[in-house]
Amino acid sequence: MVDGGKRIERPKESDWGTDSFDKRAGRAMAELDALCSGKRPSAPELRGLKVRLGVTDETETLVIVTAWDDAGAPIVGFSQGMTPSEALVGAINRVVNGSMKWKEDQYG
Repeated sequence: MVDGGKRIERPKESDWGTDSFDKRAGRAMAELDALCSGKRPSAPELRGLKVRLGVTDETETLVIVTAWDDAGAPIVGFSQGMTPSEALVGAINRVVNGSMKWKEDQYG
């Protein structure tokens, strides 16, 4: 995706598999397990995750998170990243730390 006329670069493959990336991804997967099992009562109850992969090097991957709010209404949030793993880890982290921007899910 182009941002302000600048091309956004995908992370180099040499950065993948590093200890810091592996730890972040591993923690995010553990948090996803906790979210799905109800061990994060302060977070909305997840209904689903969808990943729309970027088609070219200039298109970001989009993660669509659907959930129910405290009142039981369907809500939706979005996260994007240059790689599927970045987008998914970002989405999980935003749900866990409460920074996900939720909207009413008009299609839910």
